Amino acid sequence: MKKLKLKKTILIFISVLLFSFDVYISKDTAIYSFEQCLYQIMKLEGASASPIITALFYIIIYVLIFGLIFYLPIIDFGKKVIVKIKKKDVQLYPIKNLKGYGIILLSIGILYLAKQVVLFPYVKNTIFSSTDIFDKYYTDTSEVQISFPDNKQNLIYIFVESLEASSMSEENGGEFKESIIPHL
Repeated sequence: MKKLKLKKTILIFISVLLFSFDVYISKDTAIYSFEQCLYQIMKLEGASASPIITALFYIIIYVLIFGLIFYLPIIDFGKKVIVKIKKKDVQLYPIKNLKGYGIILLSIGILYLAKQVVLFPYVKNTIFSSTDIFDKYYTDTSEVQISFPDNKQNLIYIFVESLEASSMSEENGGEFKESIIPHL
């Protein structure tokens, strides 16, 4: 059995880490969007170490599983699987082109992560969309005259600093068929 060189397998190792992180996000967290992912990362300051230790524990388990799955096809156990394609012998096992194999795994891992954290709609909405909603509907509170009637009534001023993005409709990047924000 030949020794694997670290330099040739670094892309595969990065892919193992990426797939482990992908599966951890999809199975063990409630992250539905890239905005939530950014929020969770920014929120770590002053947080308890317990969730981080738990995350590392699960990621290590996933690293072991994906490491076994991804490294087995490149280890030479003395047997070869060769297939004829267009009158040419192609060796399927063990995989010889480690760089190509690593690039394929890395590409799949990046695409899967982007799908898990809904990165493509985030990029599309950030870069390619513009809105005039603030120009149309924003009211500057310093310019508004509030007058009270003779009969006293209550003034209810609702200010929302932030809302969970998953509460919106799927159309707007949330998790619900119909947005639950108007019902709040």
